[in-house]
Amino acid sequence: MPDISIIICCYNSAERLPKTIEHISKIENIESQIEIIIVDNCSTDATSKVAELELNRYSKNIDYHIVHESRPGLYNARKRGCQVANYDWLLFCDDDNWLERDYIINFLKNLNEYPHLEIFGCGISNPVFEKQPQKWFYKYQYLCAIFNIEERKKNVMISNSMEVESFVCGAGMYVRKEFINAYFSDYRFKLVDRIGEALSSGGDTDLVWFALSNNLHVGQFSNLKLQHYITANRITKKYIIRLYMGISFSFALLDYKYKSTTKKPRVFEFFYHYVNNLLHFNFLISRLIYAEFIGRYKAYRYIQTI
Repeated sequence: MPDISIIICCYNSAERLPKTIEHISKIENIESQIEIIIVDNCSTDATSKVAELELNRYSKNIDYHIVHESRPGLYNARKRGCQVANYDWLLFCDDDNWLERDYIINFLKNLNEYPHLEIFGCGISNPVFEKQPQKWFYKYQYLCAIFNIEERKKNVMISNSMEVESFVCGAGMYVRKEFINAYFSDYRFKLVDRIGEALSSGGDTDLVWFALSNNLHVGQFSNLKLQHYITANRITKKYIIRLYMGISFSFALLDYKYKSTTKKPRVFEFFYHYVNNLLHFNFLISRLIYAEFIGRYKAYRYIQTI
């Protein structure tokens, strides 16, 4: 059986870590060796102290490492975690992901059936809300990594090219270490992903598209389930708009990197849709259109400097 390094990248995670570690401690396992790696990425709270306390409480039979990464950004934190990892398969667990008890057993089953995959993604991410959101939020909850592939009448979704749609995200993602080391060694620019409270994104998609651009296989599985804890600040319109701008920026860069697509945002087209939605009192949609325009325009300007 392959052994697994669980990597949790943290920025000011002291309040979220206890539940995350508690759920990991309850995961059922058969034969694989497990280690937990906490990467403290420039936290200003007691993340490392809380991590040590909780790991000692729940994971007495599991090796763990707490390391620090001084360069901000999820990309840098993941790279640091990979450098420390001792095992051939890495499980990226966000600090707000509560993995189901069978998360390792089902991965091993999937790996046995699909041994050629480089990435195994979570197929069901159910929300646990700190505060119940308003109805409008559910239309945009996918932006917060809330999804269920069974709603697409799928239990397994496999992709091996850029032409085959893939929805694999970083929450609960298993990655072959040999593959991700090749990704880190690639000479092209990387998306550093979220830095502190900034809502840039795209690092997960960068990793997946790197695999697909090399005709490697990635998959998403409904038997890999987790709960995603959503804090109250993430169900606000302000947050969703900022997140949408960050995603728009990142995907414009990814289109350039992998598809050689560079499009300057069209001001007239933006203005038309923006005003049209304002006139129909679709204020949130108008703000999202504005956020997308700004994100793509910033990306276009950035591309000119590469």
